[in-house]
Amino acid sequence: MPIRTAVVNREVWGGNRTSAGAKAQGVLMSVFETCRRQALSVVDHLSQTLRWFGNRLLPRPALLPGR
Repeated sequence: MPIRTAVVNREVWGGNRTSAGAKAQGVLMSVFETCRRQALSVVDHLSQTLRWFGNRLLPRPALLPGR
């Protein structure tokens, strides 16, 4: 999905009427697009990230090398 389409959907249909909601959706869309471009599973990445927040002894998931 092109970024512009995501912006239009967020503003017109997405229901984000606060800056916090818009920022959260922007971050999620960025993660979705990065996963798509790297041929990674969004569900797997988000699942690993949520598990890491619950147990910091797990390896921290990263979408970008060296981070």
